[in-house]
Amino acid sequence: MQDRSFDRAGRLVYDTSGMTLMGGFLGDTICVNGAVQPVADVPRGLVRLRLLNGSNARFYDFAFADGRRFHQVASDGGLLPAPVARSHIALAPAERAEIVVDFSADTAPVRLISAGIAQGCMMGGGMMGGGGMMGGNAGSGGAIEIMTFAPGVSPATGPATLPATLPAPPMDFGAPARTRDFRLDMHAGSMMGAMFNRLIGSSGSIMGINGNSYDMGRIDAELRAGETELWRISAPMMIHPFHVHGTSFQVVSRGGQRVDPATEGLKDVVVVDGRGAEILVRVDQKADAATPFMLHCHILEHEDAGMMAQFTVA
Repeated sequence: MQDRSFDRAGRLVYDTSGMTLMGGFLGDTICVNGAVQPVADVPRGLVRLRLLNGSNARFYDFAFADGRRFHQVASDGGLLPAPVARSHIALAPAERAEIVVDFSADTAPVRLISAGIAQGCMMGGGMMGGGGMMGGNAGSGGAIEIMTFAPGVSPATGPATLPATLPAPPMDFGAPARTRDFRLDMHAGSMMGAMFNRLIGSSGSIMGINGNSYDMGRIDAELRAGETELWRISAPMMIHPFHVHGTSFQVVSRGGQRVDPATEGLKDVVVVDGRGAEILVRVDQKADAATPFMLHCHILEHEDAGMMAQFTVA
């Protein structure tokens, strides 16, 4: 799922204003696999859907228009230990989930929608935005139309029931050998500076991690292969989807609340707000200074504005 904007000739339009740089690009049309509000033919039975939020900055909260429940079976890093029943599922940019939906009793089309979350920008711990989509998708704060599923006349040929347990990857990280802190921040005065730079045609790194904007020649952290670390991530100004390359991690807490790993699974993206998040990280693949791994905000404009760092693994 991606939100995009088009002109009257059907060409992609990308807003380059200073506010886009600060909050991230928000399109006015939802595309699924490149199609606008598609209709997918599905069998009348259990259907497994793989969801990827491929938007620059838009946060989604997916649900079905009829309120039906479904089961999540996987997240970013693979299968969950057991299916988890849900009525909605929130995904930030780059987050993934796999769900199983039962269409066995359906004869009419079923609509997938999202709450009208316009952007993930947060100030002082409260969600900003809430604006709905334009172009006939929804009014301000209304539901966003994503796509429609049309159950076929034939039953599914796959399993009729979900298993009680799933072959999830192991999540035993053990005790951390050390703790690291990462702060996702904007440089002082950067908001006005960003808009001014756009007006005069200039650019600059206005965001950073731990006070430093991304520098290709700088290594920001040195890890040891196979060692578990506790990372504490904070985001005092905005909400950010924090992404780590080279591994999957376990979320310990998010927004000040402990997380049940059985319902989260292994992740490589975690949403961080003003209350912070804690993750257990272990990287087994080595990476030297010539080919380091990255950690960054996955709002595309924030990453490009300098909210990215790199680390080695020895």
